[in-house]
Amino acid sequence: MQAPLVHHWKSAKRVLRYVSNSRFFGILYERSNLHLRAYSDSDFVGDKMDRNSISAFAIFLCGGVISWLSKMQDTISLSSCEPEYKALTSTTKELLWLRRLLMELHVLEVGRSLTYFVTIQLLNNMLQILSSMLEQSILR
Repeated sequence: MQAPLVHHWKSAKRVLRYVSNSRFFGILYERSNLHLRAYSDSDFVGDKMDRNSISAFAIFLCGGVISWLSKMQDTISLSSCEPEYKALTSTTKELLWLRRLLMELHVLEVGRSLTYFVTIQLLNNMLQILSSMLEQSILR
């Protein structure tokens, strides 16, 4: 910066204080736990103004997080089940990309399987859909 002002100096000092006070925090990775785990969730109509839902996921390797995302979905969902599927889709895409990367780096073996954790909300929605289909005799 060519002409720093007082608020620039205060901001720089604030960042340095944060880094200094958080130097003992970190993410613990375990050598024995070489499995990809993913958690996925969504918030149906999380933004009341735009009516968009929010997707989020966190992917873990060796017990520590290696990838995460929380963002507003691009489209408006008409049911509470749609955002869950969209969140699972983005989680799956990230898992597949990470798996290929880790296999290229020889961190994961070719035969390793991925572990998915589906949210309770999605399971409840699926059960409600199946029960309504049974009531309407679609599955009979």
